[in-house]
Amino acid sequence: DFFIAEPSYPEGFRYKVGLNCYSTINETIILGINQKYKPLRFIDFGLEIASGIDFSEESPLGYAVRFEGNGAYKQLSYKFNSVYADPLFPGTYRDLYLLMGNLGFQFLDNRLKFNTTYQQQQRNISLDELISYAFLERNALVNCSYSFGRDLTSISLAWKYQNKEDLFPDPDYTF
Repeated sequence: DFFIAEPSYPEGFRYKVGLNCYSTINETIILGINQKYKPLRFIDFGLEIASGIDFSEESPLGYAVRFEGNGAYKQLSYKFNSVYADPLFPGTYRDLYLLMGNLGFQFLDNRLKFNTTYQQQQRNISLDELISYAFLERNALVNCSYSFGRDLTSISLAWKYQNKEDLFPDPDYTF
């Protein structure tokens, strides 16, 4: 396995474009374009679209899309990421949809912190019955903490939600 090209971006640009190519010489080739846009100092977005083919499986062209955003402004910070890869995409991510997000606030000289995270992952989005499962997993976490001073003594309160399910009508097993 080797990378043919991977871009690097000079600092100070608000819009950047890069081209990627990955190949295993005889079996797989993936071509992609990634874009980054920074409209303001505290807002950053990225979009990557890739298409590839796996010659060893004699399959048609597959594709994947990744969207991300992150930033921070005063007491607010955020980050989100979404990936969609169709069943024919020959990359690391295949036949999946992934969504992640994080939002955080800080108050009182960063002593009081509030953070929330959400993640959703769906595998076997094509509902291929040759695969024994088609699971959907959702996780959420809400956390609030207060630090009493420089000695790092703090108190936290957290709530966590987790749900897994198989999307087949009559799953072989339940989570």
